[in-house]
Amino acid sequence: MSSDKISEVAEILYAIAHSGITDTIDFIDKTCKEIFEKHKGFDKETRNKIGFEFIAIFLHITSRMSIGILGEDKGWDLIKKRQQIFADHMMHSIDNNLNNERKELELSLKLILKERHLEYAKYKAFPKTDESLKDTLFFEFGKHICEATGCPMDIRLVIAACSGAFAFTKGVKWNKILREVV
Repeated sequence: MSSDKISEVAEILYAIAHSGITDTIDFIDKTCKEIFEKHKGFDKETRNKIGFEFIAIFLHITSRMSIGILGEDKGWDLIKKRQQIFADHMMHSIDNNLNNERKELELSLKLILKERHLEYAKYKAFPKTDESLKDTLFFEFGKHICEATGCPMDIRLVIAACSGAFAFTKGVKWNKILREVV
């Protein structure tokens, strides 16, 4: 397995994640408008926070899949490469006037991603039949979305976030993409 192949697959996965973010954030914004009368729409900072949460869940889900399909070593190589691509992308979008703080921001970003990964690893992805979403990966994700929006915790918003996450990954041929590394 070559490092180039891992980089190529990591970039494909990042592109998939990035391509669905705008529509997903718009869906969350619309849901907030329907639930909360005073909701005026998301500013750029809020949209970025929500986008970050979607990237974090996407990285976590694909990490679970990567290790399951590729095994520990190749899976972790792919995870590290994807996280670096995401961090690099975020650093390119930061104002150049913040050059002195770039390294600190990059380390903070990686730390938050690691915290989310460790947090999400504690939860099963889906509830069993006839169970609620509570204590699942997607419920915890939904709570982070509520926090990122600045809106109060509301199960309708959690469900909208979960629907967005499901739609975000639906239809992707994970086995095919991940097996390209092998």
